[in-house]
Amino acid sequence: MKKVVAFMVARFLFVALVVFLFATSACAESSIMDIVNKFISTTGGKVIESRDIGGLQEIVIERIMPNGVKRKELLYATSDYIIVGSVFDSNFRNLTHERLTDLNRVDFSKIPLESAITIKKGDGSKKLVMFTDVDC
Repeated sequence: MKKVVAFMVARFLFVALVVFLFATSACAESSIMDIVNKFISTTGGKVIESRDIGGLQEIVIERIMPNGVKRKELLYATSDYIIVGSVFDSNFRNLTHERLTDLNRVDFSKIPLESAITIKKGDGSKKLVMFTDVDC
């Protein structure tokens, strides 16, 4: 429960910083990456990737959470604004969700299964990997 509350507080502070930066920023002539780098220096993390998606710059940021887990987040930016949240196309597809799913996809072939407990049902053509904490 404490982790959930801590995560929600961290998320609130993250959004509050975005609003604060917009309210105090008067640098319309700055480039998009200057604004993003200023934002990153305040909130932490590093830029992994940046691409143009039709008038918006999509910025992938990797931050290390308080529990040590690396987390990828998406920001969208113009020369004047940083947008935190989901972007939808004209067909109401959640582009942010789709992109985060792609970014966080695990390459199944890289999971070390040599010392795993395996259970085979049928021909074994489908695989399911479960992770657990044996001390929990």
